[in-house]
Amino acid sequence: MDEIHIPNDATYAPVSLTDVIATAPIASRLFLGATLPGRVIGAAALGMYAGSAVKDWVARREEIERLGKKLDEGYTDERIPRAEMAKAVNGHLTEYMASITGQRVHTSSEVREFTLAKLIFPFAMGVCDVISGDVA
Repeated sequence: MDEIHIPNDATYAPVSLTDVIATAPIASRLFLGATLPGRVIGAAALGMYAGSAVKDWVARREEIERLGKKLDEGYTDERIPRAEMAKAVNGHLTEYMASITGQRVHTSSEVREFTLAKLIFPFAMGVCDVISGDVA
């Protein structure tokens, strides 16, 4: 069986790259009195984020529509702890994609405990960056 590895590089960063992009200039201004270092850090994080997103989309774009339809068919409102659910969903998606394509896909099932999006959208049950796959 062929295998596909989806990099999901953004999910392996120690902090959310979108948080770094948003807060680096502000933190730099507060702590250093200048925004340029923060902008440089933010630009580097944006570059890493964009590179990760491009790599992920190239690795999985052919399956997105088919998987979306299949996921809609199996909806349930059962509540399972997030980390456990992330592993289960990742495993089911891996098996499903392998059954269709003959390729086993290895990807991240990491779920962040905190991102700025939780402060901005406190009413949301979670957030997912649809480009990078980063989930909180």
